[in-house]
Amino acid sequence: VNMQNLIKKFVGVLSLVSCTPLFVSCGTIGPTKNSLKPVSQGETEYTFELKPAMEQKVVANYKSHSHVEIFEDQQILRERDEIVEFSAQEEVVALGMDGRSFTQRVKILKKDGAVELHTLGFPEEGEELETTLTTKAEVIKAGEYPKTSLFFVPPISLPAESVKVGETWTLDKEWVSMNNGIPLKLELVSVLKEVYQCGSDPIGCADIEISGSVKMMGVDDSKVNFNSEIRGRLFFALGRGILVWSSIKSQEKLVTEKQLLTVRGCMGSRLQSPEILSGLPLECEPVYDIPQVPGV
Repeated sequence: VNMQNLIKKFVGVLSLVSCTPLFVSCGTIGPTKNSLKPVSQGETEYTFELKPAMEQKVVANYKSHSHVEIFEDQQILRERDEIVEFSAQEEVVALGMDGRSFTQRVKILKKDGAVELHTLGFPEEGEELETTLTTKAEVIKAGEYPKTSLFFVPPISLPAESVKVGETWTLDKEWVSMNNGIPLKLELVSVLKEVYQCGSDPIGCADIEISGSVKMMGVDDSKVNFNSEIRGRLFFALGRGILVWSSIKSQEKLVTEKQLLTVRGCMGSRLQSPEILSGLPLECEPVYDIPQVPGV
């Protein structure tokens, strides 16, 4: 097993949890602090669903940054930063007859950086990828990729039932790394922190905090020890059914008989079009802390 490629893959997997290719992108300017006002009242329940429209086109920008360090005998051997920024266009090309699914076509418009976009769950430049999802963000089909691949990890965790502020929901998903065939399992917990006024959205934006881990399955723990942690914040427009902003941080440690590999990673995103709430910044610094929604 190539452990460096494995760690790189994990960073891509964790960043994928923060974004859905159809609905998010990245920006740079933040609003005035505490400019967003809470709107939730008592026992109000909120329903979370993606709400695609036929021929809807979205241009989205992304940034991913991971800092990798490799140690041997308590001495650092190598360290590197892996940074990529890219722009994608997504178009809804079909709506399911049941009203609960849709198909989108994703293509990359530009890319700056050497990171393979497949490790982030996106097509590469020059490719087009058609994916079919439910309105609860479950992936039904992803091009010709097998259902055991990273492309079938849900791009965002949405609750199956309506939830109130303070309530939680979970996501458990297994897949097999395309690089090395190692099975992995994502365990994620989300909590609805609050609902805020959110630009043009008629209901408001849900402030969601996520935490969890990725586990390596079927590996001899006496030879390889892997630890992974995830923290993040999402801002989801309830009326429009679109993820407006996200910031995800991850921290991984992989210990073998001879080496220690550590990775601190992040992925930030912000909706560019359609515009719902302007001014939210792109946040992607590979420092492991709990992201905060600007203006909240």
